[in-house]
Amino acid sequence: MSHARLRQKADLYAAYTAADVWHDKHLFLPALLFLTTASGRAQRFLAALQSALSNNRRSYSRHTLVAGAGALALEPSRLIGTACLLDFDGEELLTLRDVLEAARAPYEQMQRANQKRRESRDRKRTRLREDPAIARKALRRFQDSHSSLDELGSVGRRATQIVIAATDTPTEQEQAALQAFVGDLEDVLVQPGFLRPPPVSNETRQAVTLLVAFYQERQRRLIDELAARYGESRSIRHAREILRDEGLLDHYGIGWLPGAASKDATARDEQHRRRLAYLEWREDAAQSLVRKTGPLARLTHSREEFYPQIDREQLRVCGRCREIVYPPLDKAPTPTGELPPACHYCGGRERLKPYEQAAQAHDAMEGCL
Repeated sequence: MSHARLRQKADLYAAYTAADVWHDKHLFLPALLFLTTASGRAQRFLAALQSALSNNRRSYSRHTLVAGAGALALEPSRLIGTACLLDFDGEELLTLRDVLEAARAPYEQMQRANQKRRESRDRKRTRLREDPAIARKALRRFQDSHSSLDELGSVGRRATQIVIAATDTPTEQEQAALQAFVGDLEDVLVQPGFLRPPPVSNETRQAVTLLVAFYQERQRRLIDELAARYGESRSIRHAREILRDEGLLDHYGIGWLPGAASKDATARDEQHRRRLAYLEWREDAAQSLVRKTGPLARLTHSREEFYPQIDREQLRVCGRCREIVYPPLDKAPTPTGELPPACHYCGGRERLKPYEQAAQAHDAMEGCL
């Protein structure tokens, strides 16, 4: 075989390696064994192969070709137990076993890595099924990056957010929902970012339906308990409206409600004290207005006639809280034109309305004056 023919064969092997066509038949890139009649020809072939591969370096960078060459065409039996093959660099003598094992080594390494990944995924699957805290953590990451839970509707999604955000021991209904989510999304949760989530299963929909009913009843009980303890405050009314109109309070609203109800009770006590002080002051202010009408008019005018006028001048209604705002205890009622006092409940002034324009707050104000 001429040197040109050797060079051509080296180019073809290099092209075969770079094109990855061996994937169609082999699990790994086969070793190249070149047997010739003289060691010089073996060295020249390896040199030509190195040159051809270097020209294909960019395409070939993913794989390593293992090659051995030797003057064994006339004595092939020496391959079995003798180190008689030149390695790819043409420097070290190798046995046939060395060459074959070196070619298989990347595949074995890949298999070990795949096995480790499988074992790791299996451990993750087991923890997802057995540990609610791990399942919730994985589901929180999932809901931040995917919108497939939107298939459950607004109330179902809100129930899902509640069960995922919780940190306490799950109830029977919560555990059933978590297990349903894990069953649907196990592959996605184990390999986040690599797979698209499947559609929500019927089992998960049923579990979420039961979870919604469970949360609705639990939230009604919570609202009733807080109302019995703190009274029907603006936060309690707001929570009832959300439960009625939207189906469920979200997990932020649930955490906020007890503190808000307690704060409202304190604000209501302050409002009551200010109301009593205001009524006492209004009595005197109305009597003063009666006196200013003159001796004869006093006989036909009463203090009660001036109450609406005084209320219009001194009182405001908070559009957010739907509560009457009374002047502070430590100050005289606000002169006309000055900044009105802040709402006892929300502490704001931006949504205060004149007393006579607060028709939407009539139910809240009825009986206060």
